This record gives sequence, C-alpha cells and structure tokens, in this order.
Amino acid sequence: MKNKRVIAIFVLVMMFLFLAVLVKTGATDKFDTAVTNLVHNTIPERVQNVLKAVTTLGGTKILPIIIITIAVTVFLVKKEDEAFFIIINSIISTISYLLLKSIIKRPRPYPFRFIEETGYSFPSGHATSNMAFFGLLIYLTWKNVENKKIKILITIILSFWILLIGTTRIYFNVHYPSDIIGGIILGTICILVVDTLIDKNIVKTLKKEKNNV
Repeated sequence: MKNKRVIAIFVLVMMFLFLAVLVKTGATDKFDTAVTNLVHNTIPERVQNVLKAVTTLGGTKILPIIIITIAVTVFLVKKEDEAFFIIINSIISTISYLLLKSIIKRPRPYPFRFIEETGYSFPSGHATSNMAFFGLLIYLTWKNVENKKIKILITIILSFWILLIGTTRIYFNVHYPSDIIGGIILGTICILVVDTLIDKNIVKTLKKEKNNV
C-alpha cells in the first residue's frame, strides 16, 4: 500500500511538472481558450450571483473558517489525528500553491468578468485548497464511515463541489482551465502526502514529543 502511494505521488508530481512546462511554453493556450469559451457560452449570466457565492465560499476568506470548524468538530468526536491532519493538510496545500505561483509566475487571464483578483494564475489556489480539503474529507469518509451508500453520496457531493469551484474560476475569467487542472493535481498530491504522514504515525510521535517537553 505504501509503495503504491509513493508511486502515485511520483506520477502526480511528474504530471504537474509536465503541465507546468506546457503552461510556460504556451502549449495549453488553445485548450484553455476552447474550454473557457465553452464555459462562457454554456453558463447563463443569470446564475452569476450563485456562482459568486460559490467562489466566495471556496476562497481565502470563508474556506479557512469552514476548515477550522470541521477540524474542531472532528476533534470533539475524539478523532484527534484526523483533526490535526485536516489543519496540516490545509497549511501544506496553501504553502505549496503560493510557492509554485511565485515560481511559475503565470499572469492571470484578462479581462476579468464581474470580480477582481490579484496575484499569479498557475496553479489555482481555489482548486488546490478545495481539492486538498474536500478530497481529504472524502478520504476520511471512506476511512471512518461504514455505510457504503452514505460514503458514495458524500463522495459525489464533494466531488461536484470541487468541480464547481473550478468552473466558477473559469467562468469569472480569473483562471485558465489548465490552472484548475494544476490545482486539482497539486491538491491530490497534498492528500497523498498527508496520508503518508498518517500511515507513519507522525501525529503520535509529535504527541509524545509534546508530552516530554
């Protein structure tokens, strides 16, 4: 299982690096334009306010509150390891996308539609953070919930949310589709890294060190 996880991380890292190279060389331009036009032509403007609410909920002002609330709730039901790693996962994913944005330095699309954003474009912070958090919730659901129907339902709902977040970023023209793909890949890498830490019982080690201080 551990070897499979390491292989998966390696493959995803290679995929992300390959995509980053394509982005830097402009090889994704036609794809980005085609998908962006499809989104703009398919989604009616009358749902603009709904999409604004969605992208706000998945952003830097609201998502951290959701993450902390879920982490505290999980902690209160005696799942301390999971609660700790929900927070660590969020921190790792945030640092990762901020660092990579500053390295790759891809300008955002222009002009924006209906909302304003700052900073670089690749990978999408919204896509990374939401994939890392809600993807981890999917993982924890399959780990802790016994009812298969409930697990499938939660997986469908959270997967739809992740895709919806990405779609809103394309719709408002603050990200290219390749930014969203990069964010989803990066978020998945964060989940697997966190899963590896959990498997190695890092939490218990940290707890022992804390108690010995």
